[in-house]
Amino acid sequence: MESVVIEKIHDIIFQHAPLSADVGLLNGKTGIALYAYRASKMYGNKSLHELAGKMIDDVLVHLANSQMSDNGFLNGLAGIVYGFEYLAREKFIDLQGVNVFRNLDDRIFEEIITNENIPIGLHGIVGYLLYLYPKIAFGGSDLESYRYNKRLVIELVNNLSLQMDKTEKHFSEPLSFNFLWDLPLLLISLGKISELHIYDRKIFRIIEQQLTAYVLSFFPKLHCNRLYLLLGMKSLSNLSIAGWEEHISLLEHNISMDTIIHEELKTNAIALINGISGISLICDRISAIDANNKFNIKSEEMERKMKETFLLSFHTTNKTSILSGYTGMGYALLK
Repeated sequence: MESVVIEKIHDIIFQHAPLSADVGLLNGKTGIALYAYRASKMYGNKSLHELAGKMIDDVLVHLANSQMSDNGFLNGLAGIVYGFEYLAREKFIDLQGVNVFRNLDDRIFEEIITNENIPIGLHGIVGYLLYLYPKIAFGGSDLESYRYNKRLVIELVNNLSLQMDKTEKHFSEPLSFNFLWDLPLLLISLGKISELHIYDRKIFRIIEQQLTAYVLSFFPKLHCNRLYLLLGMKSLSNLSIAGWEEHISLLEHNISMDTIIHEELKTNAIALINGISGISLICDRISAIDANNKFNIKSEEMERKMKETFLLSFHTTNKTSILSGYTGMGYALLK
């Protein structure tokens, strides 16, 4: 059953989703489709299912008629392919007979192989690693595809190693909570890739020799950033890196959810990128890794804060964006 807050979120998505010019994962129609399919299943809302199908059709038409210049995960082709393959695995859509994705993969592969200056964050190496993870983890028994995707992971990890010494400034703590903070996102993506046991020694060497000294000397000022760093570190806890358990414990004992919710997050900070929706997803992800996780936000608490913000007229340039709009808020309420 949909609450008053969720109904408002859905009303806004219905109103603005068809008007979106963006077809990407985190800011456009691919992300709306992912949410609408999942929400339609959870709430039994047929209109959301129909909207999701419309979003998928719009993305396919755009890909057939337009040449996208962005190959990345954040706003480009890698994120779109990731989203469509997720929906196919979950049986929401059928990709059989859709030939466009082979060409998209070829473009992304060429970018990874030929570009030696791919940036580290979600718009670069981190995003491409997240794009490749499910291709390898759920790719079936196609040996040729596995070998090619494995080669791409190796290329990205080598590229990362070369860039590490000159990118420390990008790992600095943001002045307020920001879901796009490169440091925890990098740790999370390396954690996912480490599950595949590809290029293990190189990945471990990067973490041990290039990341550990920085991470262990780093204690974020803001509790929300401590929480995000905690998720990043826990994502790699299976590797048993010297000194990490102690630092994880230090973070855990110095995080106050009350401080995050009532002091650090501004009144209108409810979006995924900078607010309570992003914090909630981080808590959920920590719980998925650690059954003893003590950090969480109740749905009622999120809905109360969202309702208060709606009354103050929440403003965003992209109302249907996962990152900054209502779709991301809906995701945070999917439990």
